[in-house]
Amino acid sequence: MNRWSLRAAAGSYVKSAKLPGAVDLPVLRSRSARLGPVWRRRPRQDTAMPPRITPRQRARQASHERLLQRVLESLPLGCGRPPRLAELCRSVGVSERTLRSAFVATLGMAPARYLRLRRLHLLRAALAVADQHQSSVTEIARRFGYTDCGRMAADYHALFGEYPSVTLLRGVNPG
Repeated sequence: MNRWSLRAAAGSYVKSAKLPGAVDLPVLRSRSARLGPVWRRRPRQDTAMPPRITPRQRARQASHERLLQRVLESLPLGCGRPPRLAELCRSVGVSERTLRSAFVATLGMAPARYLRLRRLHLLRAALAVADQHQSSVTEIARRFGYTDCGRMAADYHALFGEYPSVTLLRGVNPG
């Protein structure tokens, strides 16, 4: 991977935060921050001019961003069962392959991963503002469509470094 493709990868992670309706995922910002030092360590021979972006590539990129915007607008903000990939494709009128390509090109991850991260961040926000005496982690998790609370807790801990019950007890502002 050369210097410019690393920059493009970092840019695609950061670009997702600029899309209206996108959940600001810290994991995206941390990935682009980690890529920063990499291209400064590359040998001098990779410092040629960046590859030219053709009008066709620019149009494809704009098309992917518009498609992602439509998908993000169609996503429910709150609770319930998470949408399936086929449902998202039907709601915006594209094939699964097109949707996957748009997600990977714009956000640097597959739609399923983005939806999983988005749901965990929404869960964290709900836990942070919930009253620990009137709500339980299980109750809040079920509102977000989680049926396997053990798996959810493991994913939550892997992403945030604390268990959902700790977030509920502390009532910490997420992020």
